[in-house]
Amino acid sequence: MPNTGSKLKTLNSKLIFLVTPPFDAEQLGFLQHRVGDLIKGRYEVLQPLGGGNFGSVYRVRDRALDHDLACKEMHVLDDPTSVKDERGLAVELFKREALNLATLRHPHIPAAYFDQEEGVWHVCPRCGFDYAFENSDAQFCPVHGAPLLRVTERYYLMMDFVDGPTLEELTVAARAQNKSLDEKTCLEWISQIASALRSLHRVNIIHRDVKPENIKIRKGDGAAMLLDFGLTRKVEEASGYGTVRLTGTSRFGTPGYAPANMMEVERPERRTDLYALGMTLYRILTGRDPQDEEEQSEMRAYGPRYFNPQISPETDRLIRQATAVDISRRHQTIDAFLDELAGIQGTRQSAFSAPPFTFSTGQSARTPGELARLIEARPAEAQGYLFDGLLADWLKKNGFAAPAKVAADVSLTHKNQPHRALELLRRALYPGGAPSALPAPETAPPKLNFGTLDSGESAELTLRITHHGPGLAWGELIIEGGPSELPGLLFDSAFEGNDVTLKVSLDTSKVSPGAYKGALLVLTDAASHRVPVSYVVEALELILEPAQLNFGTLAVGGRATKTLRIKNKNQLGRPRGAIHTPSFFKGLNVPERFEGEAPLEIVLDARVTGAVAGYYEGSLRLDTNGGTLRVPVHYVLALPPLSLLSLIFNTAILGALCGLLLRLSYGVINPDFLWNWLTVYDGTVQLEKLEFKTWLPVLAGAIGGIEFLRHLRRRVSKALQPILPLVAIFGSVVGVWLVLALGHWVIWSLGDFLLHPLALALGGKTSSAPLWWALSGAVTGLFYGIGRVFVALGRPWGLYLPPAMFLLAFMTLLIYAASFSG
Repeated sequence: MPNTGSKLKTLNSKLIFLVTPPFDAEQLGFLQHRVGDLIKGRYEVLQPLGGGNFGSVYRVRDRALDHDLACKEMHVLDDPTSVKDERGLAVELFKREALNLATLRHPHIPAAYFDQEEGVWHVCPRCGFDYAFENSDAQFCPVHGAPLLRVTERYYLMMDFVDGPTLEELTVAARAQNKSLDEKTCLEWISQIASALRSLHRVNIIHRDVKPENIKIRKGDGAAMLLDFGLTRKVEEASGYGTVRLTGTSRFGTPGYAPANMMEVERPERRTDLYALGMTLYRILTGRDPQDEEEQSEMRAYGPRYFNPQISPETDRLIRQATAVDISRRHQTIDAFLDELAGIQGTRQSAFSAPPFTFSTGQSARTPGELARLIEARPAEAQGYLFDGLLADWLKKNGFAAPAKVAADVSLTHKNQPHRALELLRRALYPGGAPSALPAPETAPPKLNFGTLDSGESAELTLRITHHGPGLAWGELIIEGGPSELPGLLFDSAFEGNDVTLKVSLDTSKVSPGAYKGALLVLTDAASHRVPVSYVVEALELILEPAQLNFGTLAVGGRATKTLRIKNKNQLGRPRGAIHTPSFFKGLNVPERFEGEAPLEIVLDARVTGAVAGYYEGSLRLDTNGGTLRVPVHYVLALPPLSLLSLIFNTAILGALCGLLLRLSYGVINPDFLWNWLTVYDGTVQLEKLEFKTWLPVLAGAIGGIEFLRHLRRRVSKALQPILPLVAIFGSVVGVWLVLALGHWVIWSLGDFLLHPLALALGGKTSSAPLWWALSGAVTGLFYGIGRVFVALGRPWGLYLPPAMFLLAFMTLLIYAASFSG
């Protein structure tokens, strides 16, 4: 096998450099398979079919489908003497060939797909064979002694197998017999290859290596098939014919078939393929070889009729124009070439000899292109043939493997979408030069503007989506950037058909006021289209009726109802929003949300557990589509009159009982005095001792003081709460002193009025002391009860009434006692 010079390095493989017996690095070979090898455990290698720039081609048998394929492997190996990233560049070109073939569907281009295999192969750089199967630890080739290269990935291009000779082989065979190929047959082959080139040019791909060696004549139907897409490239990327110089096909194409114009060498284009096609026709009609420098010189000096007088003048003129050195003198498009060729042939019909597929009308198809046009004309009948498997069988039997696979697949995957399944098959069948999918959609109107709407208002527009050309369009409508970009927009997302009208509605009832801009994307399998959308949502002008809610005074246990209505001043749009109720409103029941102008029922229920007597004042906050509104609320929860009188009476009795219990407790701590008092003491009042008895209102006032401090602690700021323990400690010290110094006299004095009735019963004399102290306890309870009543009536200052009255009574008694003792 000829030396390639520099080999292209794989991206993931690593070279193993070992100290080995010397070998000649100039005799590098290609990575290759043995007959019988299994590729990916599925494809059995039957025979090698040859090699090209950077690929070896094998005939393989797909054991899963029992079907023969052509397998092309990227065979470039690493050069141990080179540090260039060569295999990686070859892989890039190989993948480009696979990508270009995989995206094409044409009857004269074999269907193909890219595949790769991972593993570990120890390959000899001389013979290219893997020796890992013999010895996984092998380091040297047992035949050549060369250090084995470790390869971890292999790349393949699986193609429809085209069995038959190349045009080059037919030409060489005819020349060996001093014959020339038939002109009519050659023109038909060139017409088929030109049709394939047209499909490439329509998608901006140029082949860049058209020559007789890359064209095979398929056995059975005699169709010409264009092969070897290793140098294809998008027109905008074509800055040269390749990246490395290789034998046969170089970076400048194949010498003799590539134009000599240096401008085209650097920037090849569609007319470059036309030159190669014209030179191919020259070669097969005359037998002259443009790769031979001497014969190439003669071919440029003379027309093809000089070497083969049997060629018609029209064909001679066609070849001369196609192979003109001056690019401006050639056919400017492949369509112009085909038009002139069709005129020479006298017909555009293909030379396919496949058995026809006949419809009920008598119309028949011999080629995939003709079948595609029949499907367009009679879609309903074609659907039946598709789902019955007739189309897939006919395509497979006549060698159209790629569309046959599509027919079989879509009949299963799209059995519930028959129109879509038929369209996918039609695109797979479509002849070269026609688009495989529909063009980008068009919309009317080009943009949707809902204008300005009041919040809560709705609007609707129509969007018409059209596709021009044969076939069926389908896709979906989505909001660019997601639903949050255009809130409130409603539409059916999926559509199917070439002329579809969709309703796009806008409901602003849940859209915040503001200006919105975005776009709808019309997505199809072929292209997309952007439809700008805009609208403005304005806040409503809302009015509250009534402006405030005043429930007045309600007795605890009662129930009252008010109605609140949110009205839209301009009568456009629908009010909506949420109502937030402060937690301190006890017994107030308010709806959490509202929509529309229906009256809202606001209920004050003083029967609930949390409803306590008090004065309540605050406001409800309404977050609406007309802004934030507030409704002042006032009400008082009061106790019933009988409850108030009961509270006063009960607290007075409680105060008197507290005084009696205090006096009785002295008898517990001093039983001797108790007995003497009951049997001897006459109960007379000594006014000079009254000063000690003034501690009774002081202690009774302490009860109210404790209650006051309890309420005060709830209202003191958080900043002062940390010092409350210090105040408590100080109060405790003072309290201990008071108990030690005055406790005895206080308890003794307060006990007089309790024990006096017992003393009378035992023969003692009457005294006013018990009355004084009973009355003192009752007044203490009375003050406290009155304070509680004011609090229950919604007057918070009632908390301060008991301590104020206690202080006043204490000062009065203190002055009275001082005047008698002085």
